[in-house]
Amino acid sequence: ICFDEQGHVIFGSNNGEICIATCEKDSLKIEYRISNEQGFLGNSISWLVADPEGKLWAGTNKGVNCIDLDSLYMKGKYHIRFMDEEEGYKGQVSRSALIDRKGGLWISSGENLILLDTRRFYREKIPSGMIRLESLEITNLKTGNLRRLDTDSLKSSERKSMKMEHNENNLVFTWD
Repeated sequence: ICFDEQGHVIFGSNNGEICIATCEKDSLKIEYRISNEQGFLGNSISWLVADPEGKLWAGTNKGVNCIDLDSLYMKGKYHIRFMDEEEGYKGQVSRSALIDRKGGLWISSGENLILLDTRRFYREKIPSGMIRLESLEITNLKTGNLRRLDTDSLKSSERKSMKMEHNENNLVFTWD
């Protein structure tokens, strides 16, 4: 259960449905229902967080759903963005989350703590399975030699494959 900036009560169920309601005297009036029919992914909701930017974050057994509440309230349109292991999210067993003042979504997942930059996540849509690589470091552990390739050399159309020595087996990827 959580509350958004407009004072709606938002709650989720174990069947993958989110209800957005308003309080009227001693009862709740459900105004919106979000489920698989609207593009929501997951059938068990672990946590919900509404951020000040008008987004609702929902952790499920499948990944994280980000619902644009402003679009829902103003236009009646369901805009849902989903993140799972393909995009690097490994918190499917998470149980709680909270948002900080800078827009960071902190997710508790087993023994891990995951930080998701919510503003960047919603603003930039990276095609599924794509990573923007900034650099690659290849270290020869035996001699300590280092080869560093920056973004420009990685973009080069002539570099389609790379051959490494058997002892160049320590790779460090930096991405944006």
